Amino acid sequence: QNPSPEALVKLRELIAQDAKVSVEEALFFAKVIGKSQDDLLTAFLWHAEVRDAEKQVLGFDCDKALTRLQKYCEAIKDPKIQELYETGFTREEMKETATKIKGIVTVMEQPDKEGRVILMSQIKRINFAELTYEKWKSWIRYFLIVFHCLIFDEDGRKEGVVFVNDYDGLPFFQLLSLQGKVDKDVQSSVQSLMMGAMPLKMKGFYLVNAPWWIEVPAKIILPFLSKKLRERVFFVSKRWRKVYRNVAEQDRWPTDVGGTSGVSIDDLPTKKLDALAALGQVNISNSNIGWDLGFRVRFLAVHQLAGSAFRA
Repeated sequence: QNPSPEALVKLRELIAQDAKVSVEEALFFAKVIGKSQDDLLTAFLWHAEVRDAEKQVLGFDCDKALTRLQKYCEAIKDPKIQELYETGFTREEMKETATKIKGIVTVMEQPDKEGRVILMSQIKRINFAELTYEKWKSWIRYFLIVFHCLIFDEDGRKEGVVFVNDYDGLPFFQLLSLQGKVDKDVQSSVQSLMMGAMPLKMKGFYLVNAPWWIEVPAKIILPFLSKKLRERVFFVSKRWRKVYRNVAEQDRWPTDVGGTSGVSIDDLPTKKLDALAALGQVNISNSNIGWDLGFRVRFLAVHQLAGSAFRA
């Protein structure tokens, strides 16, 4: 069931009583991808759904939706988020970035066994030698838009997203080469926005073939994270068996990662990601997009365990 008109009315009433929430500011990303205020508030209600033991939707917790919206409003006002878009982000940049990430990050065409959107990344395909700060920033900007599109996607908003990050063949010196190419403050702000503020359900993080210098620090950090997050992080061997069992059958995956679909990563359909990226171009012009939307703002795509695609 979708959030009722009554739930929207109640959430609006709560917003009207809360000085921390500015719906106009919160609408920035939504307007860029052609969505209305009702669309955005509905996304926050979906994030605050209440289900029974059989996972049937019982209703929507408006107070929880308001709390998430408060965090979101605070996060998008972060100066580091604003700086990402202060020079605008054109359709041409969006298309160019989409071309460059092909084969590195893929949104699978069909959802997984539980209806979740599958986002797969192949870290070894990144050309670290050619990576620059500007290119890294373009990737961040691109994925922030795509992830905002996902909160309005039928599968994404209802069941969320599961991340499958393959680190196979990633040597330690590649990590060292990122020095000076990644702004850690921006990275931290983006992670806070995505993990703690956006109304996007991040349902699983599968770290496949993670080298020791990722796995060991991650396992040290895990005990200090929430129980819910700990239960959603999985370390997977080269055989991918846990991914096949929990996410999607082996015949859904490309041959490059041991799948039996008969299709390589380079030949995987990209309709899902293309559709999301196209949605993100609705209101983007060649001038500063903040000005295009008619109000003076300059800003508008995981936690360290799921943020490899962004850090690279």
